[in-house]
Amino acid sequence: MADALKDKFMADEDGYQEVGIKAVDSGGIGQTTVGTTAVQITEEATYIKSVSIKALATNTGKVYIGSDNTVTVNTGYELLARDSVDKDIANLADVWLIADTASQKICYMTVT
Repeated sequence: MADALKDKFMADEDGYQEVGIKAVDSGGIGQTTVGTTAVQITEEATYIKSVSIKALATNTGKVYIGSDNTVTVNTGYELLARDSVDKDIANLADVWLIADTASQKICYMTVT
């Protein structure tokens, strides 16, 4: 914690203090096409701290988020077009998606 604060507030040799914010380490950005069969957001184990998921504006149907391949349109967390959700999660491959209409898309951004 002390090092994090030190990175944000540092005085130079003349005593001037530069106030800045360290950038968050973005682990990855991507898109996934979702249909009427459950799919993982990525099949590859990807260790992260959190993920932001957004349903694209061009979607005509709903996308549902779950934690395994049993997610359905009746059990998942619903995203309409332009809706988004942030989730603390350790492995991106633990996010499963299904849609009520074929060829829906989500975009995601992870923090490592």
